Amino acid sequence: MRAAALSTVEQRERAQLEARETLFRGGRERVALQGRVVIIVDDGIATGATARVACQVARRLGAFRVVVAAPGYAGDTF
Repeated sequence: MRAAALSTVEQRERAQLEARETLFRGGRERVALQGRVVIIVDDGIATGATARVACQVARRLGAFRVVVAAPGYAGDTF
């Protein structure tokens, strides 16, 4: 993929993520994760990519421990 096309896709995806963050957070500030146990809940893990990124973000924000909870996942995900 060309750099310009990649940049366009990235901008579109970032805008969508920011809109979702605004919607889901409802004006509330981000909760500090430093030193906390964080539980990432997913309604089902297919590839694990979203859950993996969520865990990485929680760790980067200082979570003491990160736990993933999901009702099911694809057998070859982990």
